[in-house]
Amino acid sequence: MKKIIKFLITNIIIVLILIISINSYVIITTKNKIITSNTSIEKTDCIIVLGAGLRNDKPSLMLEWYFQQNNNEWRSYKKKS
Repeated sequence: MKKIIKFLITNIIIVLILIISINSYVIITTKNKIITSNTSIEKTDCIIVLGAGLRNDKPSLMLEWYFQQNNNEWRSYKKKS
């Protein structure tokens, strides 16, 4: 029984270390590629809105909210182009 518990604890620790390592790697390698609301979008090819999508050719609630929040910013960007 002690061997089984030791085996489980060891495997849990290994999995946690792997998860933390992968997460840290992703954060470190993509830190300069994340765009915030203060970042200029002039050189941006695309924007990913998490939770957004199209359902039956209609925007999801998240995408609709995103469009409403950024409508003024988009208009000012189009005028510059």
